[in-house]
Amino acid sequence: MFGVGGRVGFNIQPAIAIEGEMAYDFEQSTTQTITSGGITNTFTSNLRLIHGLAGPKIQTTKGPIRIFAVLKGGLLNFGVGGPVTAGSFAKQIGTIRDGDTNGVFYPGGGIEFNAGHIGIRVEAGDEMYWDNGVNHNFKFMGGPQIRF
Repeated sequence: MFGVGGRVGFNIQPAIAIEGEMAYDFEQSTTQTITSGGITNTFTSNLRLIHGLAGPKIQTTKGPIRIFAVLKGGLLNFGVGGPVTAGSFAKQIGTIRDGDTNGVFYPGGGIEFNAGHIGIRVEAGDEMYWDNGVNHNFKFMGGPQIRF
């Protein structure tokens, strides 16, 4: 899945921060190969995800390059629907309480490259959610960051 999100973190000590993040993954197109006659069809799954996580980040404290580890918990909401609009996004937010929402545990780690207040962060981990047992999903995130 591919989407957009945001994260905010507050240092409670130089090596420990508390982070909260939220992301929205857009619907995914999937290619299905039918072996009968070798026909290939492409279809849109209409599956969308909302991730909400929070927890501690333990990091190195010196220099422009920092290595970190995170342990976060939260939720993962599955939704389906037509084209992405402000209304469909708001509808999915509304289904977090009574829709297909599952508990999540996310251990991960990564590296940050900083030049003053601007930097780049790359992170990977195992987003585990519970729905008829535990399900493991490799999660990779990267992008710019602003440090205050």
